[in-house]
Amino acid sequence: MSILHDPRVTVRPVSPADYDALRANELTWTFGGGFRFGGRTPSPDAHVAALWNGVLLQSVGVAPPGEELLGLYTCFDADLRHGHASIAVAAQDRHIGSGAAFVGLGLFITDLFTEWPFRKLYAQSRAGAYERFALGAGRLFTVEGRLSGHHHLNGTTEDTFLLTIDRTAWMAGMGARLRRRAHLLRAGAEGTARKAPHAQLG
Repeated sequence: MSILHDPRVTVRPVSPADYDALRANELTWTFGGGFRFGGRTPSPDAHVAALWNGVLLQSVGVAPPGEELLGLYTCFDADLRHGHASIAVAAQDRHIGSGAAFVGLGLFITDLFTEWPFRKLYAQSRAGAYERFALGAGRLFTVEGRLSGHHHLNGTTEDTFLLTIDRTAWMAGMGARLRRRAHLLRAGAEGTARKAPHAQLG
């Protein structure tokens, strides 16, 4: 996994130094938070074990200059024989609203398609969260199904959307734009001798 840079977010692999912050934040993140634990509070050891269970790649998004934690991006249940995997994102609402967390997710997806032979990526989204990015349907992703009342929490039910991201469509569209941005930022950073490592997609 590369270290990927955009003016608003840096996406880098999860390290043991992130574990305490991830445990504290993942349970309270309002967008996708707690998807591993279903509302349960895990012990530190249980959290680390769950953090990597079935995971192929996992990265955090951090905001410059102070490296505030923006979100967690996960690729799991990878099936290399058939060319697909699942992805998940957890972040704070304010970072979703600013767009920074979604830019980080886009970089993560682009790197997955660049480094691995996946044909498609799957994701699930509760209806309330789906409303935040529904305009991307048909352009960035495809809605392949909708499970009525699938999610149940605190006495209420919510539909779940089943989404897919196609490799060819992504890399010809959003992926190509993100690759150009990452390349230009890398060239500029080298010119100003920034200390952070930079990686071009592709």
